[in-house]
Amino acid sequence: MKKILILFGLVSLVIKPTISIADHLKPNNKELKPLGKLAHNNFKNSILVGLDLSTADLSNANLSGANLSNANLTGAFLNLANLSESNLNSTIMFRSNLSSANLNGADLRGADLRGGYLLLASLKGADLSGTDLRGSFLFRANLSGANLSNANLTGAKLSGANLSNTNLTGAKLSGANLSKANINYANLNGVDMSKVILQGVTAKKILNCPDLLPRGWVCEKNTLFQR
Repeated sequence: MKKILILFGLVSLVIKPTISIADHLKPNNKELKPLGKLAHNNFKNSILVGLDLSTADLSNANLSGANLSNANLTGAFLNLANLSESNLNSTIMFRSNLSSANLNGADLRGADLRGGYLLLASLKGADLSGTDLRGSFLFRANLSGANLSNANLTGAKLSGANLSNTNLTGAKLSGANLSKANINYANLNGVDMSKVILQGVTAKKILNCPDLLPRGWVCEKNTLFQR
């Protein structure tokens, strides 16, 4: 019986998830390069301005408070990464994977997120003013309280996303999919929504009706609905 118990204990150690250990990895500066293997590394409050980290694996990395402004993160893997309060001003993240990443309070002004994967990402209170999000995937992302003024969301997939209390002033939304999204209390001043998919959208107590809506949709008493 003792042998069986010992064997069971060894097996348990082998199959035990390594996430708790990896979460405490010290930053491997030698891997701060394209294709770098940086998963689970801790770069909290680090200065990484202008670095080329294209296609690097930063999944589950801690980048909270880090300065990544003007960095190149094209095609990088940042899924499940913590980027809260980080500086991503003018950062290139073309087709990067940010699924389930924490970007709460991040500065993404002027960033290039074209074709980015932000499924289930959290961007509460983030500054995305002037950000290029054309063709990005934001299914069920949480953008509540975010600043999206003058952002380019042409063709973006935002179905099921939380856009409550967001500032969408002057944003470009042509071809965007907002089906089943929540845009309660959003500021839609100067927005052309004539080519936006709005099926199942929740849009009550919005601030300023959009300039244009799809055929059959109206804005009355600060609420969008389909006749």
